[in-house]
Amino acid sequence: MHPTDKLPLENGAAIYLTPCPGTKGLALRETIKQFAEQGIKGLVSLTPKPEMAKLGVADMPQICSELGIAWFYAPIDDHQAPSNEFDIEWPSQKDQVHAILDKQQGVALHCMGGQGRTGTIAAQLLIERGRDYEQARAEVKAVKPGALTIEKQTDYLKALAAK
Repeated sequence: MHPTDKLPLENGAAIYLTPCPGTKGLALRETIKQFAEQGIKGLVSLTPKPEMAKLGVADMPQICSELGIAWFYAPIDDHQAPSNEFDIEWPSQKDQVHAILDKQQGVALHCMGGQGRTGTIAAQLLIERGRDYEQARAEVKAVKPGALTIEKQTDYLKALAAK
């Protein structure tokens, strides 16, 4: 079974924080099937496409489509805060991600290890849903204690919450 950490929302939806699908002993297709069985309706890939190719998961968008999971791409370089490419991609996708959550369904977020970039965007989703930085940080760390330890990422979230 591929590891997922479930961050439940007050409306019954959930954000799942997970390492890159297909990299933890279960094939990519089987991992995506597992996600579907868990009620996950959207998957946000935070790994840039070259990193995905290196990990052997470049066909993730196609497999998600075949298995009925919406795939979103919002890349962030490892150990970095969201920047240019994320800023280009995320605005056109975030409403769809929030719509899935509004329907009381699950959205999974992944980077390579499922902590740094994944924890950052889990907190961002919570901030976009009305939490302040400290609330978002506490909720993410409750399910993923190793998340939100990189200063660039926490500074980004503090600035986002201050807007």
